[in-house]
Parts: sequence; C-alpha cells; structure tokens
Amino acid sequence: MISAARKPWTLDERVAQTIGSLPLQTAYVSVITLMELEIGVISMERRDRQQGADLRQWLRSRRAELADSQILPVTELVALRCATLHVPDRRPRNDSLIAATALVHGLTLVTRNVADFDTIDGLRILNLWA
Repeated sequence: MISAARKPWTLDERVAQTIGSLPLQTAYVSVITLMELEIGVISMERRDRQQGADLRQWLRSRRAELADSQILPVTELVALRCATLHVPDRRPRNDSLIAATALVHGLTLVTRNVADFDTIDGLRILNLWA
C-alpha cells in the first residue's frame, strides 16, 4: 500500500479514496517493509540518479509522517511467530516476518500481494485492489 500511495493518480479512484481516508495514526509499518522500500530506493539510485533522488525524498517524507511507535520491530515474539510460519512449508522470510508482525500485534495486513499471505491461519488481510 505504501508504494502504491506514491502515485495516487495511477490508482483506481476507489482505492485512492480509501487510502486517503485512512487515519495515519492507525497505520503501522514493519521494519521489514521499510527495508524493502530502502532496497528499492538504493536500486533506483544506482540506475537513475534523478528518479532515485525523487524516491529518496518521497521515502523520507513518508517516514517523517510516522511516529517511531508506528514502526514495528522484529521482536523475540515476532521472530518466534515467524518460525511457526515456516513449518511444514517454508515461506519467503520477509513475507513471513511481515505476517508475524501483524499477527503478534493483532493488525490487519494491507496488501495487494494476497497470494503470499492468504494461507496463513489467523492473518487478517485487506486487499484494497480486489
């Protein structure tokens, strides 16, 4: 959802309105999501300086909108919950950490990438694009 919000003019009107109506103080972000965004920015900076600079500014500005308490770390509880998501079938580690963070904190995961998460028992998923 974070990266989709970067270009609201490309979003379906219903999705853009929903994202715009969500109170920012109720949003939480996993440090894993921040890491994935940072990797994307660094990759773009290597390929295209100007677009990389634009992305860097966008990410800094989005991060500044969030209180530190809205950035959720990988704690011992999150790590242990993540481990249970790998048995009997392994999953991508980043997705598992993001899902475990949502589960531990009782949050709904907002994503359009439902296929990587929909088999996780107890995980609430919201796909604004569906």
